[in-house]
Amino acid sequence: VDQQSIPFKEEDITVATIQHCLRKGGKVPLDVKVQRISIRRLSSHSFETRAQTYCVNIFYAKGGSGPSQVFVKLFPQNFSSRLRARMRGWSFTEANFYASKIASSCSLLTANVYFCGYIPGRQSFCLVLEMLGHLPHGSPNEVRGIPMPNSIAAVRSLARLHAQYFNGVQAKGPRWGGRVYHSTRFQANLKVAQLNVDRFLGLLKDFEKDGFMPFGTMTTDIVNFYRRAVKAYLCHATARQTPKELGGEHNMVLNHGDFRGGNMLLQGESKVIVCDFQRIHENSPGVDIAVFLCSNITDPESQLVKTREILSAYYDELMARGVDSVDYPWHRMLAEVSLGFTFEALFQILCLENMPNLTQEADGNGDVANWAVARDPLTATNNTERTSTEHDLTFEAENIICLFTARVRRTVALVRAWNTSKFMELAMETGSSFPKAELYVRWLPEEMLEDGFHPASLSF
Repeated sequence: VDQQSIPFKEEDITVATIQHCLRKGGKVPLDVKVQRISIRRLSSHSFETRAQTYCVNIFYAKGGSGPSQVFVKLFPQNFSSRLRARMRGWSFTEANFYASKIASSCSLLTANVYFCGYIPGRQSFCLVLEMLGHLPHGSPNEVRGIPMPNSIAAVRSLARLHAQYFNGVQAKGPRWGGRVYHSTRFQANLKVAQLNVDRFLGLLKDFEKDGFMPFGTMTTDIVNFYRRAVKAYLCHATARQTPKELGGEHNMVLNHGDFRGGNMLLQGESKVIVCDFQRIHENSPGVDIAVFLCSNITDPESQLVKTREILSAYYDELMARGVDSVDYPWHRMLAEVSLGFTFEALFQILCLENMPNLTQEADGNGDVANWAVARDPLTATNNTERTSTEHDLTFEAENIICLFTARVRRTVALVRAWNTSKFMELAMETGSSFPKAELYVRWLPEEMLEDGFHPASLSF
C-alpha cells in the first residue's frame, strides 16, 4: 500500500487521495480528474472509539464522471483505540472481508466498495464505500425496531451466511476469521468484560436511578446473570466446548458478530444492506440471532408473535440452504438462541469503552442529563471544504445512553422469557456435551415451541 496516496488520517482526505482511491478501485478511468471535494464528518469527536466516518462530495473536472458522493471510514489515531483494534482484529477482519467473495457467495447485500486499503500490524485502514445515508440506518433502527419485512430479509440473509459454513468453518471458512474461545481477540474481550462487570452493573444502577431505565430493572437475578455469564459460563465454554466438525457437540457457523439494527440500512420495504464486518468470527448460530433480537424486538413480552415469525424465517431459510432438520431441529436452534444472550451480555459490557468519553463530560453533580461538549471546527485546505457544525452534544449523549439502556432492557426481558440463566447452569453441569433435549426443552418459551410439541415426551 502506498501510504502517501491513501487517506489513513482525517487530514489525508484530499483531492489527490480520493482520486487515487477511485482510480485504484477501478471506479473511475485513469484520465478522469477530481477537481475538488467537500467533507462532512459523520462520527462524533467525543464518542467514537472504533471508526471515524465522513461523507465526501466529489466534483470532477469537465468531461469527467464517477461517484458524486462516497462514505469514508478510517480508524482513530489515538493509542488506546489502535491497541484495541490490534488486539480484537477489527481492521484485519474488515479489510479481509471486503477483499473476499463471502458477500456475493451468500447473496449478502452490502454497499458498493470503491476502495479498501490496510497496512497489516499498524491499524492504518481506509474504506471508501457507496454513500447510502439516504436510507434509514443507524440507531433509529434499534430505537424503533426494524419493520417486519426488513427483519425477515435480514435474518434470511444471515441464514444464507450461516448455512454456507454450518459446521464447516474450520474446513472452508476464512483463515482470517476469529475462532471463538481459541484466539487472542476473544480472550482479550472476555478478560476486559470480567474486569469491568462490576463497573458495568454500577453504571446500569446509576442509569436506573436517573430515569433512563424503569426502576426495578436491575434485580438480583439480572445482576447475577451478567456476573455468571462472563465469570462462569463463557469461561466454561472457553475451556470445554468443541465444534462438531472437530468431534464435539457444538454447532458452529461464521457469525457476523454484531448483527444489530445499527449495522443495517433499510432499502425499501423488503431489503436490508448489512455493514460493519469487523467482528466476523466462528461461533454458535444462536449468537447472531440473539444480538438481532436484543436490538430489534422493542417489547419482547408483547411481541412474541413477531419473535417467532423472525425465527421461523431464519430457520426455514437455513433448511432451504441444505442444513438437515433432523440433525438441527427447531428446539435445538431455540436453545442456542437462549445461550446466545450470554454473548449479548459480553458485548454490552464491552460497550463501556464508549462510556469514559461521556463520564469525562459530566457536570459537577454527575447529572447524565446535562452532559455537553462543543465540537471543534475543521479547517479547509487544498481545494477541500471541511465543514463541521459546532453544537451542544447533550442530545447526542442522551441518545447514546437511551439506545444503550434500551438494548439492556430488551436483553433483560429476553433473558427472563427464555430462562437463559437456567440454560447456563444446565450447560455447565453437562460439561463439554450439549445438554440433552429432554433436559432443556422445559426451559424454552412455550410460545416458541412448534405446535403440538410435547416437551415431556419429545413427540409431536
